Amino acid sequence: MRSLYVSILITAFLSTAHSQVRPLGFEVGANAGVWEGDSVYESGPMFGGQLRYNLTHLFGLEASYHTVLSRALEREQAAISEPRDANLGLIGLDAVIHLRDGRFVPFIVAGLAGIIDDESYIGSNAGAGAVYYINDRVGARLDIRGWFSGDAPSTDRFHHIGASAGVFVRFLGNDDRDGDGIKDADDKCLYKPEDRDEFEDTDGCPDLDNDKDKILDVDDKCPLKPEDMDGDADEDGCPEETIVKPVVVDTDKDGIPDDKDLCPKQPELKNGIEDEDGCPEKKVIITKDKIVIKERVFFELDKAVIKEESYGVLNAVASVMTKYAFVELVEIQGHTDNRGTDEYNETLSQTRADAVRTFLIETGGVSADRLTAKGYGKSKPVAEGDTEEAYAKNRRVEFVITKQAEQAPEVKYVPMGPNATKKTKETPADTPVKSTQEADSTPAEKVKTDESGAEVQGK
Repeated sequence: MRSLYVSILITAFLSTAHSQVRPLGFEVGANAGVWEGDSVYESGPMFGGQLRYNLTHLFGLEASYHTVLSRALEREQAAISEPRDANLGLIGLDAVIHLRDGRFVPFIVAGLAGIIDDESYIGSNAGAGAVYYINDRVGARLDIRGWFSGDAPSTDRFHHIGASAGVFVRFLGNDDRDGDGIKDADDKCLYKPEDRDEFEDTDGCPDLDNDKDKILDVDDKCPLKPEDMDGDADEDGCPEETIVKPVVVDTDKDGIPDDKDLCPKQPELKNGIEDEDGCPEKKVIITKDKIVIKERVFFELDKAVIKEESYGVLNAVASVMTKYAFVELVEIQGHTDNRGTDEYNETLSQTRADAVRTFLIETGGVSADRLTAKGYGKSKPVAEGDTEEAYAKNRRVEFVITKQAEQAPEVKYVPMGPNATKKTKETPADTPVKSTQEADSTPAEKVKTDESGAEVQGK
């Protein structure tokens, strides 16, 4: 048995070091083996089980129970009577120290023992063993232990050794101590989280210097190409034959870098109109009584919080009002669908109209005295029925012109993104823009855009 114990220790220290012990986890198992007898008790088979709780990866507590099928030799004065069956019960309450952490874990164990024959005795037990973690759930176990009792009868020193092997399952416990998403069994750096820098991200270790050129990645302009240390700009981390190109960020993948893209999260619509600003074109039309937007204003659900995707069209409305001063007063009208109470919908539509007014003033730069806001709730539907399509049409924001200068021209404005750039272009004669009154009687005319990009109807 001594040679077996030595073999366990040697094998343990030669095994891999990846963590397998789960702190705050349980291991429950069953095993069987042999028990060494003496002049009083015959040797016999033993079997039982244990429950271990690992407080840390190096320390745990264990409770065990084993039954030994033996025979006892009764002594009467100097004579030995016929042997009798003696099924011994061995109870252990122990502290466990893991000698290392890994797939193969040797341990030592010691603690109190309860020894049950015809009578019960208090004693101690101590020994060593090893566990091997086959996978995340199952492991194998080898255990060699001595059982002792000074409380046994004087005719029996009760000094016995048992060896057993078995399997166990484990549950609960922390299998990712550094919280980097890599289980301890595969993590080479248990207490240092992986930095996820797209370089060796599966080993669980932060890679502070990917190219091993002794220049930390945070200061290295070429983190995957080692510095050549030739005395020429050696502090930048790049071999000098490498041309360092600036990092170009293009979030919406429209070919326009974010630093030049007025709409970095919305791809440009390549249609020959303001294709360099990075924004899909949004149309806003001014009639005699309205500023008509060609897309909806979106809010967070049941809130008066404008979604970022609607900033562009609201900036376009602000551009129209800023450019055309003849629009003296606009009422921002909020409308809802027919779901919910009148009071709820009136309140929601009012707060949303107020939110649009605040945006046009604070972000769009429109004078506050040119804007009012009113919520109409569900009182003015534009679509009938209880369908999702009708709900969507009725949830809307409208811009009604309530006051304008006399003899104001009729204008059609086409903004090029949130902030229209200044340029002049001529609309082809075969695509005229005509006023409502002229549509049936006046031949098509060429229409020129002014310097703001708005198409102005009339001569």
